[in-house]
Amino acid sequence: MRPRPTAPTLNFRTFTFDPVKAEQVRLVVLENQCTGFAGYAGELDTDPTNPTDCKTGSDRGSIVHAAELEVFDR
Repeated sequence: MRPRPTAPTLNFRTFTFDPVKAEQVRLVVLENQCTGFAGYAGELDTDPTNPTDCKTGSDRGSIVHAAELEVFDR
């Protein structure tokens, strides 16, 4: 079974874009490591009593933690 990520490996994406003017900011999460990584999907061992599919075998398919969102004014 694949190990779950630890604190130093949780940051797996960054992005940049050209500055824009905005009155409101909205953070939308499309996937998390559970739902967006095929390595955690499906049955990963031969024990039928131990559900290993991350989406259906745990509550992690709907949980997201955003550690930081920065918005600056010029």
